[in-house]
Amino acid sequence: MNNTFNKFIQELDDLTTFFKSDKSKGLINDSILQNFEDQQRKIKENADEILAENRNLRIGIIGQVKAGKSSFLNALIFDGEDVLPHAATPMTASLTKIVYAKEPYAKVVYFSNDDWNIVKNRAERYDIELNRKMREWEENYRRNQETKSLKERAKKIVSDTTMEYYHSRDLYEKRVKNEIDDRIKAFKEIYEIASKSNISPNEVLETEKTVSITDIKNDLANYVGADGTYTPFVKYIELGINNDMLAKGIEIVDTPGMGDPIISRGEATKNFLMKCDLVFILSPSPQFLNKDDIELIKNILPQDNIQHAVLLGTKFDSVLLDDSSRNRVSLRYVIKTTISKLNNQARTALSSALHVAGNNAKALKRLQEQKPQYISALLYGAGKKRYNNENFSDLENHIIQQLNNRFDGMRTDADFLTDFSNIKAVREKEFETAQKQKDIILQERRTELFNSQYITFLRQLDDIQNEAEDNLKSIKTEDIATLSQKLETSQQALVSMRRNIRTIFETCGIEVKKYLNNITVDLKGLSSQHENINIEHTTEQKRHKEKHGWFIFKKTEYWTEVIHHSEVSVSNILDNIGHYITDAEKHLSQEIKFAVDIDNIRKQIKDAVLNAFYKSNADFDENDILGPVNIVLQEITLPPFTLIDRKYYMDKVTSKFSAALVKDEQIHEIKRIQSEIFSEIQIDITNRMENIANKIKNLLDEKSLSFTDDVQKQIEEKINMLTKNIQNKELSIRRYEKFLIKIKEEKNKIRAISSEMNNNK
Repeated sequence: MNNTFNKFIQELDDLTTFFKSDKSKGLINDSILQNFEDQQRKIKENADEILAENRNLRIGIIGQVKAGKSSFLNALIFDGEDVLPHAATPMTASLTKIVYAKEPYAKVVYFSNDDWNIVKNRAERYDIELNRKMREWEENYRRNQETKSLKERAKKIVSDTTMEYYHSRDLYEKRVKNEIDDRIKAFKEIYEIASKSNISPNEVLETEKTVSITDIKNDLANYVGADGTYTPFVKYIELGINNDMLAKGIEIVDTPGMGDPIISRGEATKNFLMKCDLVFILSPSPQFLNKDDIELIKNILPQDNIQHAVLLGTKFDSVLLDDSSRNRVSLRYVIKTTISKLNNQARTALSSALHVAGNNAKALKRLQEQKPQYISALLYGAGKKRYNNENFSDLENHIIQQLNNRFDGMRTDADFLTDFSNIKAVREKEFETAQKQKDIILQERRTELFNSQYITFLRQLDDIQNEAEDNLKSIKTEDIATLSQKLETSQQALVSMRRNIRTIFETCGIEVKKYLNNITVDLKGLSSQHENINIEHTTEQKRHKEKHGWFIFKKTEYWTEVIHHSEVSVSNILDNIGHYITDAEKHLSQEIKFAVDIDNIRKQIKDAVLNAFYKSNADFDENDILGPVNIVLQEITLPPFTLIDRKYYMDKVTSKFSAALVKDEQIHEIKRIQSEIFSEIQIDITNRMENIANKIKNLLDEKSLSFTDDVQKQIEEKINMLTKNIQNKELSIRRYEKFLIKIKEEKNKIRAISSEMNNNK
């Protein structure tokens, strides 16, 4: 298969070289060729590593900030020793690639100058925003003070006024700092850390270095540790270690929290992930699979063509302590019920994500079919310390003491703690299984890589062919004077249509906002389909005895009382909430697509443009106009609908009803809570829809102002290109004809490679 794929890559290489050569220069729009080259470069960079013979199995560790990625790897690879440092801030969490090496080393890659300028500029924006807000507060405070009557002010002594000022100012400043965008705040944090370092950025930016490692924990801390001298300047690290597990053909990529605001580091993470064959998705069990986790899964797996994934719930010890039982209960029982609850959350959340992402996400389907694993790196580290007769850390001691106080069956010996952590089971089940199935996983990765790219490149070649054929037709039938006239009339037509185009975009934006703000009314009707509560009726017999009479005449009578109970399962309420959220998300995803009919907007715009050109009496072929228009219209995309944090609503039930069943007078209360939660979900969705509606309207409003100018630029570039070609008409015609023959030949070659690939499966 590799030979076949190599043919495909070679064809793309040949095409890219051809497009860069003089044979293609000046024949079609540069942006179309650039798109092809960008896609070719991306696939080639990753394909070389994905298709390499006898290569390692690459495993990515992904998750949000504070998901416990470093703790998990410390337990998994370093047997519980706290080797990989924890970042002081999400901004200092570096991408780390861990590979096998006989002699340990670390290759450190620092930020570029452009990266650091972004950090610096965003940190300055933080200061500007904070100072602006505080100046506004100062002015308001001064005006308020001036409006106080002299009598009121006279009652206060100066020190009181001063204390009031500083107290009010401090409270407001804290509030402002909390409200500043986290992404801007993060840059400020990293810049402050760097300012405390005795290293100047200029000493390390744009460089990389390899350092030998004798003591991994201490040597690495200087580059990725919370207090490391070089930490704020590091983009990523490749760590080579002598480790038995890695020696079996595995390498690991430990990613920083997703959504990195430093673009180059985020791109580095994406490039590493695209080369991964298997990913471990970590989500803290106390906030298991929240909306950010689901967004991560929904986006990362399909876009990086990842076929295999494992879901891990970290910090399992913490979620057990969240159990609301008031009395001591069995640890085994709490583990069982907690896992059952988390598994239900996973099934519901992944089902919703799969519906939104589409059915092509194989890894997402597989995640839904398999059960998550739950781990505690903290307990594993504590267990290893027991084996080595070392003392627990303060945190380990605190957690273990709480577990011991709360649950029957909790023990603190080494075997129990390490087994409880589940790290060894994950290592054996997931890592060793992956290592055994390495060839199968790699083969599937290669096949899917081709399938995902084959159609993409054929479509791009179709676009290139259509553009070339239209241009050839223009050169054969037109002259320079005609093109000059076209340019002039196009400018007149664009001026005349500017107001109409703006109206179309703005009207669509208003209609979309109005529609989206109204569809939340449907949610009330949708909720009524999930409000049914199954009430079970049971009876209890209670035997009584009663004595009558005096002394020797005393008599005992027995009688039985039948007590009727009503019961409701708490899981019934949780299912109602989960099913309502799932249906609501499906409904809204469909409604957004219906409300924002991108194809209809594009059709209206195309009709308006063509109508303007027809009225101008310009001698234009439709393709002359629609080509530039389509390029600009491709920029219009929908913002995603963010999923609802179902765990938040589930917890509102379980925090008040810890038992599996509620009885009698409690039924009214659980009904009330369900009703309140449904209402809160409707408010939550309404706010989300309003936010999306505003985003879409702003997007369309912005496009209404720039669209005509963007189209004009595309038309001018095309006419200037055609004008140059017409100046040497015969030569240009021959060049276009040869160009089209080459494109058709390459398309046939790629189709033949696809057939060969399918025959070799």
